[in-house]
Amino acid sequence: LLRITNDGTFQHGSAEPWIANILAQLLIGNATRTAIEVGGFQGRTSAVLLKAMQPLPWPKSFTVCELEQERADMVQAALDANGKCSYAKVVVANSLDWIPTLPAESVDFVWLDGCHEKNHVYFELTRLLPKMAPGGLICGHDVFGTCDLNQVFGLVASQVGWRSMSLDLPRIGPAGGIGILQRPRKRH
Repeated sequence: LLRITNDGTFQHGSAEPWIANILAQLLIGNATRTAIEVGGFQGRTSAVLLKAMQPLPWPKSFTVCELEQERADMVQAALDANGKCSYAKVVVANSLDWIPTLPAESVDFVWLDGCHEKNHVYFELTRLLPKMAPGGLICGHDVFGTCDLNQVFGLVASQVGWRSMSLDLPRIGPAGGIGILQRPRKRH
């Protein structure tokens, strides 16, 4: 019997450590230049994503959108733990107001892990669609279990003809997994 314990590397309410590692590999594999995270919580996943971006040899930007100042401060502290990084920042805003301010086709990678209400996630996804660069990935947490956001990811993908998939991975809490949407790459 495998027993998963909280050994200090997992904080309830955060993405599971293996999910953070999968996201880091997707971020690297997608040659990410511009990444955003919506809902940084305490910054554990944020720190993993930032660390994954650091060795990439091109100009890059990583922005975390957090609704509450207290959480934004925790995320900033997690990002700064290994030294300040000029291309990483935290903004305090409602994601539905902030996402429309992003330039069109400018984002390569998104991690959605803020509000888990289906309507909210639907509107986040639809606002993100025009912001995604060709080949860009939108990943979201808690698509299985109590949040059941898999339906929302599937609905949005079918509405715009993008590729989608969902991974139901081991969960520590009542929800988990990753939903993924990918904007088609431009054909040459």
